Amino acid sequence: MANKNKKKQEAKKAIAPGAIAMGQKNVENILNAQSLEELVNSSRYIDSVNESYEQGKGYYNPSLRKNLGSLFYGDPTIFSESGEDVVLDHLENYSEKLNKALISKISENLEDLIGKLDSKNLINYLYHVQPSKSASEKYKDIASVHKELIELNAVGKDIDSMRNYLANYYKEDSVLSYWINGSDESTKKIYEKTVQLKQLELNIALTKIIEKDEKQERVLDEDKLRDYVTECIKGADEKIKPYLYKDLAYNALSKSK
Repeated sequence: MANKNKKKQEAKKAIAPGAIAMGQKNVENILNAQSLEELVNSSRYIDSVNESYEQGKGYYNPSLRKNLGSLFYGDPTIFSESGEDVVLDHLENYSEKLNKALISKISENLEDLIGKLDSKNLINYLYHVQPSKSASEKYKDIASVHKELIELNAVGKDIDSMRNYLANYYKEDSVLSYWINGSDESTKKIYEKTVQLKQLELNIALTKIIEKDEKQERVLDEDKLRDYVTECIKGADEKIKPYLYKDLAYNALSKSK
């Protein structure tokens, strides 16, 4: 036991304040030199580490300790006897720097990443981000129905919230108001129909009319969709933007393989 405690003391002494500062600089240099795909893979690895921690497995992962030791100090064994608090401090520092480097790299490649996604994936993003100011000004018709779909999605899991929203939405329609305030089943049916209607309105707003075989045909305007999604993601709330960016990169790089 005494020998084990001595090793732990030595492990802690080995990381002096000056070495920690240099180690953090090493990590920054490594991350800044990595490609977007390498950063995404690193981020996925950290996600799995955090998921393991949430499952009660702690940060005793030998692989994590070796990776952090190599990244910070070029020594995969330096954390072999360190306490969990030491590992956690370094992991948090690494995660912070990784997220900063990843968001910066995604920002540089945002339009290219969006270009890798198909229309179905792009439309799915509209359920996770509000219409931005620039998107609303540029595409008023899309932003209007998009905002309503976000609101409907937000109340879809609670019958009382659903009923209150629909009652206000259809307050001028006495017949629908009667059914909305009836049974839960009737409220859910009206909610589902309203969502379907708004999805149809969104699809129409995202289309353009083309001439085909001397007839006019309405088709999805993919350029408009990509531009609108780009505007929304760029203008997203700063608190959720990192999650949106990471999710976008994860999906886009998965689709490109």
